[in-house]
Amino acid sequence: MINLILNINKYIFIISTIISILSIIYYIIYNIIYFYKKNNNNNTLSLRILNFIRKYMYIYIYSLILIIIKIFFYEIYYIPSNSMFPNINIGDLILVKKKNFFNKINIKRNDLIIFKFPYNNKINYIKRIIGIPNDIILYNNKEKKINFINNKKIYINYLSIKKLKDFIKNKNILKINNIKNIENLYIVKENIDGKINNILIDNDIKIKNIIKYKIPKNYYFVLGDNRDNSFDSRYWGFVNKKLIIGKVIFKIINLKLEYIKIIKNLNKIINIIWIYLQKYIY
Repeated sequence: MINLILNINKYIFIISTIISILSIIYYIIYNIIYFYKKNNNNNTLSLRILNFIRKYMYIYIYSLILIIIKIFFYEIYYIPSNSMFPNINIGDLILVKKKNFFNKINIKRNDLIIFKFPYNNKINYIKRIIGIPNDIILYNNKEKKINFINNKKIYINYLSIKKLKDFIKNKNILKINNIKNIENLYIVKENIDGKINNILIDNDIKIKNIIKYKIPKNYYFVLGDNRDNSFDSRYWGFVNKKLIIGKVIFKIINLKLEYIKIIKNLNKIINIIWIYLQKYIY
């Protein structure tokens, strides 16, 4: 599944922009009323308006700060697909540190990055950086393993394998990620350069070829953690560093899991109320 990222923060940005425009109007009105008040001390209406504007001044200040943070430093993204499962789930809100002139970030192997899809820059993707410039990567489709050829020795190991049904304790996570037919799904611990990631593989998908990729300067080779269900560099090529928006700092919350919790709690409350009412109805 294509890992299209919906940037829900755009709505916050639009609202903040509107508030910021209002803040400009606020300063104009504030000064007009202040000037008018100085010359008309008995006008209580202008005084009330002035006090109202002053009272809610912090909203305008906060909105301006929010816009600055969004444009130059950090942004929140919503994940609608399961191509990064089991590490990133459908419904996750993630915090991303943006890459720009004002906010330098160090992009390295194993980072989760947000980038513009090379063939449609209006679409944003999330993937894991596996190969960096000058790497030569051999991807074994049959064994689902990666090998590197590089001047610097890259430590690669596949530590353990566990059935997905034994790895996931919360069945709601499987539900929200649309994971079905789990009997042949396994979690492999992939260790690259000392960083261990849980990778999902599907034993039903067996391709025997080994593909070789040579990564040019200023480009990156990216893969999804849901290795057999990810539209990534194996299909459309490398990511130019100019297309990188930023890298993931951490997950904030999963909206779908929170929704399930709320529904369950509401059901519990309704059941308690119903049991209590039955005592008086019957």
